[in-house]
Amino acid sequence: MTNLSMLSHTRTTAVILLTLFLSSACGGSDSTQPAPPTSATITVTLGASVIEVGEMTVATAATAGGVDPYGDPISTGTVTWTSSDPTIAGVSPTTGAILGIAPGTARITGTTDAQRTGAQIITVVRAPNIRINEVESSHGSARLYVELVNATRVAVDVSGWAMTNKDVRQRLVFAPGTIIAPGGLLVVDETSLPFSLGANDAVRLFSRFGILADGLEWKEEAVTTFGRCPTDASDFVTTMAPTKGTANACPATETISQPAGGSRGGRATLTLSESR
Repeated sequence: MTNLSMLSHTRTTAVILLTLFLSSACGGSDSTQPAPPTSATITVTLGASVIEVGEMTVATAATAGGVDPYGDPISTGTVTWTSSDPTIAGVSPTTGAILGIAPGTARITGTTDAQRTGAQIITVVRAPNIRINEVESSHGSARLYVELVNATRVAVDVSGWAMTNKDVRQRLVFAPGTIIAPGGLLVVDETSLPFSLGANDAVRLFSRFGILADGLEWKEEAVTTFGRCPTDASDFVTTMAPTKGTANACPATETISQPAGGSRGGRATLTLSESR
């Protein structure tokens, strides 16, 4: 082979090798090219979607479906929490802890640093309609008792509910498994009460979350008992006779006693420890 032929062959080989190198380099570049990012959504989860006034739950947030330019999942990051109606359900901006304030619904929204948002609706309800039905204070030879009535159509577990006299530091906390049947009565007598009831006193009933559910306050004792008449939805009157564990003996003409401001659905204003 002449020198001229060898030079031409060498040049041809160099061009082929350069082409292969560039092709390989371009292929390698394509294989490491970052993937296009995809959008993420924020999913908000509530510990409970229905809570009582005074009850607490928590909201959590998670990112779903998003990846960054390198294919890694997008982290949720810091979430700021808000409530559409803090008078119904308040929420901690940093922890997502929710407190039921008053009956109603509110939207709980979580917003991330990247301004992605997610939300859930929470419903706040009153405690079950358990009411004080009859009260016998400790006067004369009478044996005191407090009678409760379940004014609903379902059995109600009153475990953790509390009853006090005028001094809320003295309280009875109902034991686990204490159930009142639909329309049924529960009598608590002096053998179970850790307090007495005097001439100027009160009985107050609190839900398991420390919310005042019902109450009666009096300035002097009834000759018989204080009872709701003519129905368990009525105000208190002085009854015709004690009727422990049975329907109240209502007078023909009612003499209304002043109820103790135990309006249903009160806001979360008083909390009792459940330890005695």
